[in-house]
Amino acid sequence: MSQPYLDILLLSYGKFSTTTQPCLDSLLPDSHNKNYQLTVIDNHSPDDSAEQIRGYLKVQPQVRTVYLETNTGFGGGMNYGAALATGEWLLLVNSDTVFPPGSLDVLYQALLSQPAEVGMVGPITNAAGNGQGYDIPGNCNTVLQAISKLQKTPCHTLIPCYRLDFFCVAIRKPLWNRLNGLDPVFGLGYYEDTDFSMRAKALGCKMMICEDAFVYHMGGSSFSSNPETKALIKRNKKIFLHRHPSAILHHQREGNLQVLQEYLHLKNNGIWNDGLDLRLALRVAALRQNLPRSLLKRWLWISKINKILSQFELT
Repeated sequence: MSQPYLDILLLSYGKFSTTTQPCLDSLLPDSHNKNYQLTVIDNHSPDDSAEQIRGYLKVQPQVRTVYLETNTGFGGGMNYGAALATGEWLLLVNSDTVFPPGSLDVLYQALLSQPAEVGMVGPITNAAGNGQGYDIPGNCNTVLQAISKLQKTPCHTLIPCYRLDFFCVAIRKPLWNRLNGLDPVFGLGYYEDTDFSMRAKALGCKMMICEDAFVYHMGGSSFSSNPETKALIKRNKKIFLHRHPSAILHHQREGNLQVLQEYLHLKNNGIWNDGLDLRLALRVAALRQNLPRSLLKRWLWISKINKILSQFELT
């Protein structure tokens, strides 16, 4: 097999039938593509997921599998998989994701056209903590049906962003190597992706959102029921802020507002199409639904949105 351009690293941790299997089902049709190498990493699942993966992929020899003997967390699992990769780009994939038909190819085509200063690219989704998320409620089937019109009407646009969520993210392999991957100090997870984004930004790396690539994200399925999760988040946030005291931890709506401002910049420069019109409507709906709790802050937020929208002539 020739060297792939994109190494897809799918990290699995338990709940095979409800997470890893649907994700695999969406990726397997593309797994024979010579430009891709799909690797499944079982992060020492607490149930029988490792055995289920073995059985499920028994007739898929093109898929590489790794079975770790301990749970090394998101960072450790991805670091292990990345050490095996030989492609120009890595694609880190959480097991609680599903790729609609054609979405992986859209993302791949976007990577081919990126200048050297772009080191990270992420897709749009239904559940993210930054500007990558559209507010589309419902289960996987409902969400994928809702975005089918978007797929038929592409906008051919990538939007710069402050950071990327790592539910699914493409990273240039040289950038990954230069930063030594994800920092194991964050243990089982949380803030390692934001830390990587800040370290990449410090090197002058640009991060982009691919508006035409959509990946469904269930969200919170890996170990959200762990009673120690809140303590882990608090611990890792403290580590992150000590390391990056000037970093801005935007609320999701702030990320969405930044994208809206980028849309306005595009329109003012004569770069606009029907695909952006559709996405603008989703951004505006998300901004108007995700309001602050305080009445004063809510009023200020709505005023801020309307000020930008007035320039679109969409009040």
